[in-house]
Amino acid sequence: MSELRRMHIGIAEQESVILNESMWYNINFGASNEGCLKVLNMDGLAARASDNPANYSGGEKKKLSIMRLLFKDPEVMIFDEPTSAMDAGTIERFAEHLHDIKKNKIIIIITHDSFVQEICDEIMTLSKIKT
Repeated sequence: MSELRRMHIGIAEQESVILNESMWYNINFGASNEGCLKVLNMDGLAARASDNPANYSGGEKKKLSIMRLLFKDPEVMIFDEPTSAMDAGTIERFAEHLHDIKKNKIIIIITHDSFVQEICDEIMTLSKIKT
């Protein structure tokens, strides 16, 4: 079961875990593929590749978590509030990328962002149940 999850499911958490390694290592764990960097406007990453993770802003940590998931490219992608720290242009590129890849994936997005909701095929609204 853990092998199935590792190979086919990816999660970009709202509060992601960042390793005490370079920014690039935090995305790819030693592999090489830089295609996902342009989606989140992080293609200047090489200049900061050796930065200490303690110096990352909350938005950069969030983008790292998303890029890690995009880099993994699993069949099932789960994003928890992915656009909370993005500017409008990055949100638009992110939404376009998800639109481009959604044909071959199951993408679950937990969001309050109406722009991202517009690209969704189906929306489920959860509300608190009063007892």
